Amino acid sequence: MVNADSATTQLQNKYNAELIVTERGKYKFDLVNWQQDYKGFRSRMKKTYIENGTFSPIPEHVYKKYDQMRQELVDEVFVRIKDAMSTDNIDMMLRLMRPEDENLLRLIDQKGKIRSSPELKDVITRCKSRSLIISTKRTGNNPLYDLTQLGKDVLLAIDADDKAKEKIRRKGE
Repeated sequence: MVNADSATTQLQNKYNAELIVTERGKYKFDLVNWQQDYKGFRSRMKKTYIENGTFSPIPEHVYKKYDQMRQELVDEVFVRIKDAMSTDNIDMMLRLMRPEDENLLRLIDQKGKIRSSPELKDVITRCKSRSLIISTKRTGNNPLYDLTQLGKDVLLAIDADDKAKEKIRRKGE
């Protein structure tokens, strides 16, 4: 059983102050007091006024440094997403792959970006839907296709594991 005030305590720990920029260079600071609403399942918010004040503009070099740090964090998140996608999906991709898929990935790996052709249409659709390849540049009606990191990781897994090679070859028979 949870205590009657546990929801309120959790909210207080998460959100307990509010700083609002009312207009350029001016702010308002309030404390937020969460109260349990015993008539319903939601907590009530009561704000306690603390102060109004002014602040000077942020210097340009401070903002640029902050923006650079923020962009680095975004890049790190994208790397983590790609890593999680690779580690979580490789086994599933190996189970779903057909020999034609492996041949297409190897062709792109050896030659670089390739154009679509009618005989590759089904294979490209399958690999593209599984995020193994991605269309890059579009010249006319024919886009160029390139490997994604997941596609490269799948090829490395196939090369490293003889059982994976055998599974894919059996699907082709």
